[in-house]
Amino acid sequence: MTDLTSQIRDARLDDHDEDVEALATTELATALSGASSRGVVLSGDVVSYVGALPYGQSIPLPVWVLDEGETVTQVLSTFVLAGADVVVTPTLGCGPRDLAEAGLPESALLDVTRHAVRIARQAAAPFVLGAVDMTRLADGDPASVLAQAQALCDCGVHGLLASGVQDATASLQVIKQLAEKCHEAGGLPLVASFACDGEGFLPDGASVARAYIDASDAGATCLGVEGLGCTDCARLADVVTAAATETDCGLLVRPDKDPGQKGTDEVALSKCASIYIEKGVRALACGRGFGPSSTTALVHEYSVRGV
Repeated sequence: MTDLTSQIRDARLDDHDEDVEALATTELATALSGASSRGVVLSGDVVSYVGALPYGQSIPLPVWVLDEGETVTQVLSTFVLAGADVVVTPTLGCGPRDLAEAGLPESALLDVTRHAVRIARQAAAPFVLGAVDMTRLADGDPASVLAQAQALCDCGVHGLLASGVQDATASLQVIKQLAEKCHEAGGLPLVASFACDGEGFLPDGASVARAYIDASDAGATCLGVEGLGCTDCARLADVVTAAATETDCGLLVRPDKDPGQKGTDEVALSKCASIYIEKGVRALACGRGFGPSSTTALVHEYSVRGV
């Protein structure tokens, strides 16, 4: 990225330079929209990584964020050391209903979100992307999603990642409202990331092509694909990239580790990344099952192509 990186790393949640933050937002929006020739890498799966720590499964993520922030920062910092440019906030699983399930009051949302954004900033990446848990829409709870998004915008992120979109029709109005919140917060970029199957369809039966067009029209800056193992993700590259090309948006690809894949073998990950990079994709992240060190495989695939 640019020399802006060192300035952004010095910015903090409670005392940040508004001009630097505005430049960071603009640069991230350019990268995620696909308008930049440079590739960016996002931090990966924090929830599984933290859950694998001793007693990790017994501690809800909001409690990790509030009471074990230093540990979460260390995990995120490992992604950055491996080459991630964008740190995704540890907020998937920290929405209002998640707080209730963890025994915390709904009023703790802003406090948890502030902690999560501060943790992400302390990882010292150039950019911080606020993660919004769209899976909660399956519970018929758009208010929870919007409340989390508003808290993230208020706490100083450089963009929003609406992760886990499963129902193209039910999500459309929420994506539109998220885009409006991003606009009101200073033109933050919005990534709408869709979970699809190995045939390119969402759980509600909508095609990824239709979902992408609708999300683009609703105001998304970047479209995402997630929920696929590396092999299936690579096989669908033509379908996914063609769908994104029909919009004015960039594309974020986050392949999961293939079912049954053992250890940290990144051959499938590297192959998947290389296919998408060759097709012009400039935003990648490791999905579920990959540890922070796997980020280096994505960085390498960019590097060997001069991206």
